Amino acid sequence: MEKFHTSQHTEIPVTSRELGPLRLRYAYARSRETQLDGEAGQDYLSYLFKDGQLSFSICDGVSMSFCGQLASKYLGEELVSFMEKADCSGTEGAGMQRELQQVMKEITAPATEMINRYELPASIGGLFREVLEEKRRIGSETTFVCGRVRTASNQEDGGLELVLAWMGDTKIRLWQDAVERSDRLSGDFSKWNRWSTLKGSMGEGPFVYKTTLRPRGAASINRIQIYTDGLHAYDEWTRPPGDEELMQLVREAYASPDSDDLTFLELSW
Repeated sequence: MEKFHTSQHTEIPVTSRELGPLRLRYAYARSRETQLDGEAGQDYLSYLFKDGQLSFSICDGVSMSFCGQLASKYLGEELVSFMEKADCSGTEGAGMQRELQQVMKEITAPATEMINRYELPASIGGLFREVLEEKRRIGSETTFVCGRVRTASNQEDGGLELVLAWMGDTKIRLWQDAVERSDRLSGDFSKWNRWSTLKGSMGEGPFVYKTTLRPRGAASINRIQIYTDGLHAYDEWTRPPGDEELMQLVREAYASPDSDDLTFLELSW
């Protein structure tokens, strides 16, 4: 078993891990301003590899809500626990979608209690503190992508079952070698779709994508990339980056005038 989550105060350079048939690459970096101020990033990456199954989540806290890093960390851990045991039966994962909607509603009570207990740093005062206390009343919010990969049932060719769920504008890109197949995803990627510690799901979703990944076959994808808006420069790329190229994108994101927190996760097999 391997369990991992990012510290919201520490950068992670491009890192690779081999977990069963899967190869993971991930990176994490706070925005330039957040690093200089020594504050917590609002992104959160977490995964659990257990009994040959990988469950994972990426959450991007909403900066205009109350301390978005709180919602992203809280929901991120809940999503990994949910994906570990979720019922993904059915061709479109409809059962999991309903179950996830219910879970996101049920956890609002303990999440709101967590928000109400949270003590703002003593260094925050004046008008800024008043604004944050006003925001506390409407809760903390986050967008997310979560998923699971495991050996598909009744598959003799080593096929893997993939299920993804998301709300928000975090990017998901699917690849068949160097050919992008992201058009297979259907659903809205609006930033207004999100989870709130007070209200539960907001907007539309969650959206679900489910497929079987086979080691052979012209139509099979073999790489998934998920990344938050801090790495938006990668949107223009038409091929997967190498490790050094990815690290260069991270460095350029830090130097950019619109520097933002970024998280990158890639699964390949």
